[in-house]
Amino acid sequence: MAFKKKTILYNMYPRFRHREVFCLRVPVDDWDLHKHEAITRRLQRAKEDGQGWTAFDNGLDRGYFIYVTDIPGMKGFEPIDDIK
Repeated sequence: MAFKKKTILYNMYPRFRHREVFCLRVPVDDWDLHKHEAITRRLQRAKEDGQGWTAFDNGLDRGYFIYVTDIPGMKGFEPIDDIK
């Protein structure tokens, strides 16, 4: 599983490297499937050509579900200073 995460991040890094990247952390206790669907619908509606997003289940390691995007102006998303 760690290899798969590392490969995904390695392939995403060039895409996000020259853009401002934003992150939303949802605590595991507040996360459910309905919340996930609402966040993903909101991201899909706001997405334009060349923009993207991804989600990580980081609940066991950090206690958060993490959504990462390069779509500016999304409510609740905070800028990431260093994508690495």
